Amino acid sequence: MGADSASSGDNELMVIQSSKIAKIGPYLIGGCGSGRALNLVQYKAKLPKNPPTKNLEKFLVNNVIPAIQESFKDEPKCDGELVMDFGFLIGVKGQLYVIQQDFTVDRSIDGYYAEGSGKLPALGVLYATRTMKDARKRVVQALTAASKFTPYCRAPFTVQTV
Repeated sequence: MGADSASSGDNELMVIQSSKIAKIGPYLIGGCGSGRALNLVQYKAKLPKNPPTKNLEKFLVNNVIPAIQESFKDEPKCDGELVMDFGFLIGVKGQLYVIQQDFTVDRSIDGYYAEGSGKLPALGVLYATRTMKDARKRVVQALTAASKFTPYCRAPFTVQTV
């Protein structure tokens, strides 16, 4: 999993020291959108420690998502909806899941995905390099393309594996 280091909004950008990827027990979680969302997952959520190998998606829906939602319960809301905008990628047990703003759990049939400002160029590179064996190189190329073709992505890049 890889991430850039830009935090942006309202026509401003800051290159941040903290990573947009958190290693939490058996989970590798990448966040986009509100940095507050990843802060809460990283430092407040009580994620289950032993995910099963079988029925992993069901486990995420029934155990991991409620733990994330619990960590968000005191956050500001408007008409019952969270004010912060976010998305997550969760890597666990060799699988990559996408967690949407409404807490939907999805998994791409391609085995890879991207989120955030640089999503489209990153997905293009991941598709074009799908036959390459070196996953780290693919991720760095995707992040490089994202920073080249979108104004809100910046190096340095972080790449982590579980």
